[in-house]
Amino acid sequence: MLSLISHTVNEHIESINSLKPVTNTHEYTYFVKAGASNSQKQKTKKDNMSHLLSNGNDWKFIVDLPDTNYIFPPEIYSTNERPDICIWSAKLKKLFLIELTCPAEEGIEAAKIRKQSRYLPLVENISNTSPWKPILMTVEVGVRGFVASSTHQVFLKLGLQRQQVSALCNKLSATAAKCSYAIYLAANSKLWDENRPLLASDYP
Repeated sequence: MLSLISHTVNEHIESINSLKPVTNTHEYTYFVKAGASNSQKQKTKKDNMSHLLSNGNDWKFIVDLPDTNYIFPPEIYSTNERPDICIWSAKLKKLFLIELTCPAEEGIEAAKIRKQSRYLPLVENISNTSPWKPILMTVEVGVRGFVASSTHQVFLKLGLQRQQVSALCNKLSATAAKCSYAIYLAANSKLWDENRPLLASDYP
């Protein structure tokens, strides 16, 4: 799950870093058909506004995966905490922490609160002891494949296009369901084969 998110977000950040940063977040141009309703205008207006990463082009990205030498950015704060994803800009002194949770669907809201509570001290310490501006965001995907609406919103806030968000969330949903099914099939196994793939095949 985290690997899927990492791949998409990393490509997005590389694309953002290759562009000139947006310097004025209040000016934008949008077009609507004649006679469009106010709600349609507002939606189009929001789709074209700047996102959380649009003001910089020096974003760095680390993710807590097994093959990654994960060290929380020491220039920001010294800690042993390991948020799943860290995105930061030295120029803007902005830091985004993203935590992934895969709970049972009925426990999504509780899982969100647990993650927020766990990392709130880190966010407060960074805010109080440094010029950095940290923001914590959580993403939740249920074990049966339900992707929380807040998860969609996090990816949109990072600047991914709606089509990209939809494709990513569909992959996350299918991956969660397939992994849960593989675990279910092994419920009566006395030993767990660590080399056994949870997914029968990779995504194209």
